Amino acid sequence: MTILIFLIASSCSKNKQRATTSTSPIEGGWELRKQTGGIAGTIDYAPGNKIQVSFEPGKIYRFTNPSGTVSEGTYEIQKSAAPQDWILTLHATSNGQAQVIKDSVRLTGMQLIFLPDAPCCDIPTSFYDMVTVYN
Repeated sequence: MTILIFLIASSCSKNKQRATTSTSPIEGGWELRKQTGGIAGTIDYAPGNKIQVSFEPGKIYRFTNPSGTVSEGTYEIQKSAAPQDWILTLHATSNGQAQVIKDSVRLTGMQLIFLPDAPCCDIPTSFYDMVTVYN
C-alpha cells in the first residue's frame, strides 16, 4: 500500500467542509486516527494531528501532514464486490513520474478505512475520521 508512504510525509490551511451533495461517496476531508497491523503494531493519532487526505470536487485528492502536501492528483472510485468496499485509484505525479496507485477502501459512516492488499506483511490498516480540512 504505497499510500502509507505518502501519508507519513505532509499539511493544509483554508477550511473546507464536506460537501452535502457529492458525486463521490468519499468527498470531503479525512484525518488519520489509527493504524493497526504492520511493523509498528497499533498507533493511535490524536484529533488535530493534520495527517489528512481530502477528496475535492473535480475528483482532486490531496494527502497532507503538518509539513505540507505529500501527494496530490486526481482520483477515481468505483464500487467493489463487498457492500461497504470501494476501489480507489489515485493518479499522481511525483518527481516528474506519473504514478497510478490502487487501494481498497471501506466507508463506514464517518470513517474511511484504507485496507491493506493482504493481511500479511508490514502494511497497516489506516482509519480516517471525517473532519474539516485545514488547507
